[in-house]
Amino acid sequence: MNYFERIESCTTLDDLFAVWKTKAAVQHRYVSRGKTGFIETDFAQNGFISDGIINNNVWNGGQYPKILFVMKNLKADEESVDIDIRPEMRKGNESSLWTKRGWDGLYTIAKWAIGICLTDKERIEPFFWKAPNTDWWNNIAIMLIKKENGNNDIINPDIIDLYADSDNVELKREIEIIDPDIVVCCSTYRTLMTFVYGFDPESTSNPIYSSETMENNWCNLIPINGRDRLFINYVEPGWPELVAYYGLVNIYQQALIKDLIKR
Repeated sequence: MNYFERIESCTTLDDLFAVWKTKAAVQHRYVSRGKTGFIETDFAQNGFISDGIINNNVWNGGQYPKILFVMKNLKADEESVDIDIRPEMRKGNESSLWTKRGWDGLYTIAKWAIGICLTDKERIEPFFWKAPNTDWWNNIAIMLIKKENGNNDIINPDIIDLYADSDNVELKREIEIIDPDIVVCCSTYRTLMTFVYGFDPESTSNPIYSSETMENNWCNLIPINGRDRLFINYVEPGWPELVAYYGLVNIYQQALIKDLIKR
């Protein structure tokens, strides 16, 4: 069985990551903003960041929709080592992530998760100004486009596209295993649609528009693995808190009102 056959045969995230880490190092040439450069993806040398479902028991509990947040990357304090973000996130407010630089976006995502989980057709959950109860991390899944540790300052969209294109088979399989109801794309929608799924998000003749859609409200139903998923095309954490929160939960509420997703 070759590498990609092993990837397709994986049924759990841990199995998937175990195979993914063995992927051979590859040097990529890119052109961005008029400059040419090279990046070598090498998990053995630089380390691998494991992500996905934070708490399987809560995720499969059925109380709330299954929400996957797709992010570009996370800046880790320690480079060139394997990191698994899930065990620390399960600890909620007791997590050591509170003391780490570059993980601020995860606290914003806890607030976004509260908003989506507690909003319904009639009522939007009010924004909570205080530090979020990060126990809400247990209700979500996180997927990073860039799994390689190291070079963590690279957030150029062209570079993120390169990582997505390089690992498109693996990223697609990860989403299938996670099996979300809602996918919140944190400045990653175009990257996912173009480089992972091979769609053109600007073209209305593509199959991603074959089901009901809310093009002007930044969300769309996209069929994956025989089931429609609500994809929300949104910003990454770091925008003004109040504006970003209500923008997201309002998009979600409108999808509820139009029965694009059931609660």
